[in-house]
Amino acid sequence: MKHRLPHIALLIFAFLTLIMVAAVYSYMYHLVGMSSERLIVARQAVETAKSDKDNSQGIISLYTTTAPVRAQLPSLFISSDKAVSFIESMESLGRLASSSASLTAIQADNLDGAPAGKIGAIRGHMDATGSWSSLMRTLSLAETLPYVARVSSARLDVSSAGSEKLSARTWHISFDVEAALRVASSTLK
Repeated sequence: MKHRLPHIALLIFAFLTLIMVAAVYSYMYHLVGMSSERLIVARQAVETAKSDKDNSQGIISLYTTTAPVRAQLPSLFISSDKAVSFIESMESLGRLASSSASLTAIQADNLDGAPAGKIGAIRGHMDATGSWSSLMRTLSLAETLPYVARVSSARLDVSSAGSEKLSARTWHISFDVEAALRVASSTLK
């Protein structure tokens, strides 16, 4: 019996050592797993910070390079106190294009009492009579106004009286023009 006791003690010692090694191994496995997760989160945070920095530098660069263009933005809108000059420029289209043009209707959004920078619209209906080329120049000039504007509802007619030649006929065009109107004293930045 003396012989068996040391074997059982050694077996218990080996079993306890195995349990302790397994406990230390699982603790270390859990610790390494937590460390690797923190490392992944830290790497993602660094990558996000780098991306944000690159994006902010791109935005700053874009802001700097577009400063001259943004400075011209207010000129693309008709100031509410310059609506009369817009009407006069519309009426001068015919003279510039050698046609008989007139602004037959005008309507503007009421911006009285609106805060500076408020955007509205001014609408006009143009009628012009003349040769084909003069009417096309009139329409082209209206489309290329130096404002945020659009031309719509264009209608072109030709009088049946007169020569058979296309160039000798009298043409008539009517179209609507709508331009952006803003309250004066606005500073767009």
